[in-house]
Amino acid sequence: MRTPFGDADLAWRVLDQLPETGRQRLFEVGRIERFARGQQLQFADPAPEKVMFVRSGTVTISLGTSKGDHLLLRIARAGEPIDPAFAAADSRLRFSAVARSNVEVLSIAPRVVARLRREHPEIHAAVTGAAVRALEDVLTLLEEIALLPLHERLARRLIRFARSGGASGAPARIDITQAELASAIAASRQATNRVLQSLVRSGLIELRTGHVIVKPAMLKLKT
Repeated sequence: MRTPFGDADLAWRVLDQLPETGRQRLFEVGRIERFARGQQLQFADPAPEKVMFVRSGTVTISLGTSKGDHLLLRIARAGEPIDPAFAAADSRLRFSAVARSNVEVLSIAPRVVARLRREHPEIHAAVTGAAVRALEDVLTLLEEIALLPLHERLARRLIRFARSGGASGAPARIDITQAELASAIAASRQATNRVLQSLVRSGLIELRTGHVIVKPAMLKLKT
């Protein structure tokens, strides 16, 4: 089973959750923007100038601190929002969204989204669900970084990524580089690689260029 880093997680796929009328309304009031790989989509300091939904491609969503450190939160894919609302909870954290590939997004002014949420319950429910999931994920990640050793942080993130795609008994492919995975657990690439190699030797994962295969035995671990 291929698990593109949360693509199959319904809580994120706002556009997929909406009925056709809801999707049409969003596209009527928004506009399509295109970004090249490596281009910054938006930077919230403290609030974004627009709300974006990924139409095609992938977007790296990160939090940064005034010290220049970056923490990978997730990789947004088609149908998913780029919503930095959670970043405002701490003024020391800075949200950024960067095109991981060539990207096409639906861009809508925040005031328009607010109006649509009032007028369309289905839009309100989908956007709220994604925002709640974003906050939960950030709080969980920060707690794990503060309290857990590196090997356990990495194991939990891999299992979470795999399960978000519905993986249970079959091997799950997570499309993520080792550098991105290191950023997702607030560790150096070298330290992350050492733990990954340990998991390989234990028969729990396989490493491939640009992705990780999580085996069923890994998914059975208690985290």
